[in-house]
Amino acid sequence: MEKVSRLALWVNLLVISGTWGSSFVFVKLITGTMYPFAFAASRGFVAMAALLAWVASRRRALPAYGSHPLPHLWKTIGHMDILGTTNGLPTNVPTATAVSHVDNAVVACCRRRFR
Repeated sequence: MEKVSRLALWVNLLVISGTWGSSFVFVKLITGTMYPFAFAASRGFVAMAALLAWVASRRRALPAYGSHPLPHLWKTIGHMDILGTTNGLPTNVPTATAVSHVDNAVVACCRRRFR
């Protein structure tokens, strides 16, 4: 495993914190024009596209299980689909619903209090 500098770790921490913190503002803006289920689905599709682009950029060959790797690949994709759905919808839909019904100040106050 390669060593990572402290500066790189702090930069990554700041980027992740800024992204996480600003997500509530974007959720508030988007849920004004989009239903919570549609928002959760679109958020999942964006995440899926980003992950697929990352996997494609790595340019690794598919693992060969026997002579046909595709059945194993489709089984893996099915498992990822179930995992993404069960982890995404139960959390994103209530968050989008709650944020769309309260003021931004309430979201910022509660988020800061419960850290």
